Amino acid sequence: MRIKPGVDIRNLTVHGLLILMVAQQLRPKVRLTSGKDGKHKLGSKHYTGDAVDLGCKEFDSEENRAFVANLKSSLGMDFDVLWENVGSANEHIHVEYDPKGLK
Repeated sequence: MRIKPGVDIRNLTVHGLLILMVAQQLRPKVRLTSGKDGKHKLGSKHYTGDAVDLGCKEFDSEENRAFVANLKSSLGMDFDVLWENVGSANEHIHVEYDPKGLK
């Protein structure tokens, strides 16, 4: 795994760490671009350590589509996997733990 300079992975939750482990298995050269660092929307799971952003600009669309599908399948329904800002300078894959339990 490659980690962008300045990324804060201290105090990620077990769910945040699980995301990293699964991503690393699926894409060995995965690039972590954000953990608990950076500016995110109010209430973002980044601030609790339950979300990370993964770089994807160095891969083509088909590779990214497959990676997103495999992450979703591997992590299960309590995780959201979103390919965000496609085609922009801020293109990345956002992954967060967001339990869907019965309410």
